[in-house]
Amino acid sequence: MGLSKIDFKILHFICLNGIQMPESEIANQLRLKPSTVSYSIKKMCREKIILGYRYRINYARLGLPTIAWVLLKVNLANADSLKLLDDLLQFPQIHVVSFLTGEFDIAAKVVERNVFAVDSFVRKLSDEFKGAIDDAEVLLATRNFKAHNIVVSESSCLPSFDETDFKILNSKMLFPGKEIAQIAAEHALHRNTVSKRWRRLWRKKVVVKKTPVVNPEYYKELSIALKAIVLIDATPAASSAIAKGLVKIQEVHELNSMLGRFALMAIVRTAGIPEFLQFLDRLQSQGRKIGGLKKTVSILVLRSKPHPPNYLPQLLQSGMISFKRGKLQSSKAQ
Repeated sequence: MGLSKIDFKILHFICLNGIQMPESEIANQLRLKPSTVSYSIKKMCREKIILGYRYRINYARLGLPTIAWVLLKVNLANADSLKLLDDLLQFPQIHVVSFLTGEFDIAAKVVERNVFAVDSFVRKLSDEFKGAIDDAEVLLATRNFKAHNIVVSESSCLPSFDETDFKILNSKMLFPGKEIAQIAAEHALHRNTVSKRWRRLWRKKVVVKKTPVVNPEYYKELSIALKAIVLIDATPAASSAIAKGLVKIQEVHELNSMLGRFALMAIVRTAGIPEFLQFLDRLQSQGRKIGGLKKTVSILVLRSKPHPPNYLPQLLQSGMISFKRGKLQSSKAQ
């Protein structure tokens, strides 16, 4: 049936802000009746406009604060690109992989314990996919300003996170629609215990967003049909000022300061090429006004694929996270 004006208003809001807040709060912010919001969301699920939900977590709160983007050149004569994409997603370190235009073929977002672990992991990739990967460049993030269109506020490990929290979080990651009572029965816990801990995971910013998974047919209407990586070379003073401006821009879904030849890296989503060019024009105008912007490099993302939601047990099995006497501890790099 498609999106009505009210449906679009609601869907656009929950895509940007998540759906974790009560429907009454969403209704209040959109100046709608709670029953209207509830009916619209249920209708969009029924009509397969919303295909499901996905929880977004802050890895730093689990002792994995280091983010790196690994750009890979693929030997297309020796590798099946689609299979390589799936093979890369078998590693718990890799959060998402993307096909790219330009000099590199694939970008992999890597989350790890520290810089040494990132270096070790990239070497492992080069060895494991020898012949398939010709070259790799690592773009190391030094600060995460924004992720999943949410400004990042907490970046330190949460030592009080324990094995019970882990079980609850994993259940929600695997089955976002699972009720608190079901999780309690599954793990032989009291319902109130699960409810209290789940609220605490939100409050402590371990879970940062519940995102609707939207039918790609509606990407253009929602201004997310085109995805691009924008690398920004600027002086330190200019990059700080530019970052403050970019955090506020709706099209910027992720923003990191970087170590190396680029000062900033932004993940940008727009309705299409014209809108993306408008974004670049605004960015360059801001840079000229501030002074110190040297250049921008844009890489279009042809296709992205996230890691399946089963990665929490993989993080534990790999030793990337571990528990001592039931409490979370940061694992040491091997």
